[in-house]
Amino acid sequence: MSKKMIALFLTCIMACTIFVVSAYAATNSFSGNTGTMNSMNGAQSSQWPVICPTSYASSIVTGVTLNVSVSNGSSQFVLTVVDPLGHKATRNISGSGTQKFTEFNNYNPNGKWNIYITTTGVVSTATASMTVNYSY
Repeated sequence: MSKKMIALFLTCIMACTIFVVSAYAATNSFSGNTGTMNSMNGAQSSQWPVICPTSYASSIVTGVTLNVSVSNGSSQFVLTVVDPLGHKATRNISGSGTQKFTEFNNYNPNGKWNIYITTTGVVSTATASMTVNYSY
């Protein structure tokens, strides 16, 4: 084999490796915070939006995490997350902590997400920060 053929072969191998590695390494996340969510006597709180800034049509969710901070004296409540396509997932919350959601995996993250609470008692107050991980 000539030196030109070997150089060409190695160049092709390197180029293919770069394209394959970059295809698997394309991940990202976005996050947002709610304001104070208040729910009284079973009524839903205001919905707080978190906007996905990406425009990749091929993006898919790989995980959603919410860090919830519950005010002292709050009743238990249901935390609801709604993705841009209208899929909902809920968690029963009795105190501050981290909530992980896999229900949104493989859906497209693009658009407006909404977060709200509904008390199961008399009154509930909480805030949350949400991070959505996705790949493209």
